[in-house]
Amino acid sequence: MPAHDPYGGPIGTGMMTPLADAREGRRRGAFVLLVAMILAAVAFVAIKLIASDSHEAVARAEEDVLTEPGGRGSPALPPLPHQGVAVDTGRGVALYSLDGRALATLRGFHLYDSTARPGPVVLTRGGRYFELESAQGRLRGLASRRAADRLLPADGSVDLRPIDDAGRWRYALGSPDDAWRLAQWSGECEIPTAFFVATGGGRPLPVVGTSLRNAPNSLAMGWTADGRAIVLLPEAACGSGFETAGVYLFDSPNDGTLVAPVGGYGGARAWGGS
Repeated sequence: MPAHDPYGGPIGTGMMTPLADAREGRRRGAFVLLVAMILAAVAFVAIKLIASDSHEAVARAEEDVLTEPGGRGSPALPPLPHQGVAVDTGRGVALYSLDGRALATLRGFHLYDSTARPGPVVLTRGGRYFELESAQGRLRGLASRRAADRLLPADGSVDLRPIDDAGRWRYALGSPDDAWRLAQWSGECEIPTAFFVATGGGRPLPVVGTSLRNAPNSLAMGWTADGRAIVLLPEAACGSGFETAGVYLFDSPNDGTLVAPVGGYGGARAWGGS
């Protein structure tokens, strides 16, 4: 008969003893755990690499869309005229020529600080900021909101007498022939009213209406090259609004032509203004 070891297993039979079986189980368990840890580490690194590549690809695509007229998925910009207006529709920014032609729509974008003194057209989307470069037909990315704020001009000093106890003159824009100024008044509750003011002096004349009391909200946006005033007549959150909100060109007080409608409380900015 074969001899037996102290644990009862027959010597020389090739059978595992309980002690050897336990040791083998621990080795296998450790091996499985090691393999699992290695696979988990590999998967983690792979996910990080994929995420990084995806983020870089999205960033590159975003840069293409926003800086190249024909970039992948781009709201392609056609050749833009020297002057035009950008209107915030609530779902995007629509670009118009001064004769009222719709040129393009930048979906998902919004105007940034559309009531700032006339100057560069700055847009925002997804926490990023861009300047419309009309001559190049593109949007130029800005580094930060602070950069966008620096790009927009501040209100200036206006050498006009106040027209009411409540309010102030924000800025005044000279016409191409220097005969007139388009002056912006900010009244009680910051209600905006644009005025024509003769350079040689005289009473400020509201763009629409006959006095500050009956004038609808209006925002001075600049001048066309041929001397017409570009003015936004918005719907009014406070004060009174115009019957058809939009951007108008005025040859003289109360003589305006609609360029682009503006729905809701959407804003507008002009580019290339004189």
